[in-house]
Amino acid sequence: INSGLRSQFGLADDENVVMNFRNPGLYFNPAVIKARELDPEKLATAAAGLAVTSPGVAHAFTRAQLSGESRVENRLFAMAQRAFHPGRSGDIVIIQKPFWYLYKDRDKYSGMHGSPYNYDTHVPIVFAGSSIKPRDVRREVAPRDIAPTICQILGITAPTGSIGSVLTEVFDD
Repeated sequence: INSGLRSQFGLADDENVVMNFRNPGLYFNPAVIKARELDPEKLATAAAGLAVTSPGVAHAFTRAQLSGESRVENRLFAMAQRAFHPGRSGDIVIIQKPFWYLYKDRDKYSGMHGSPYNYDTHVPIVFAGSSIKPRDVRREVAPRDIAPTICQILGITAPTGSIGSVLTEVFDD
């Protein structure tokens, strides 16, 4: 990606715009951007375009795309947007292809989490209690649904920041 950006933006061989990759983000070098007076959005668009040509990369989203108000009808984009944090996330967020491992050194990083695929996101949720009937629920639910469900069981108001839904299957019909 650095090689492609150097070529596209006329940078010297020792000028690396991308200074780090921490799964799932590419982080830009602000010193190079400032010194060369590069347009960060044009740079990000070019870097994302280069990233998706790399082996194992399914999608690359820019900071501007992820921090925008628009909602794209794409499950992977929506997941990346929910995980995006303006103060911590990279300038480009990469989504790897299914079953791809994005680090060269498998001994240093023997495992990674955070892919948007079911094998990485499936979280079993179990509720048990004398008034809870055994059930196997096959619809999509999320960990964010746990707090409002527990609050419903306890008969209390869900926390203000709670965004989940009550899992009605936990209660008698």
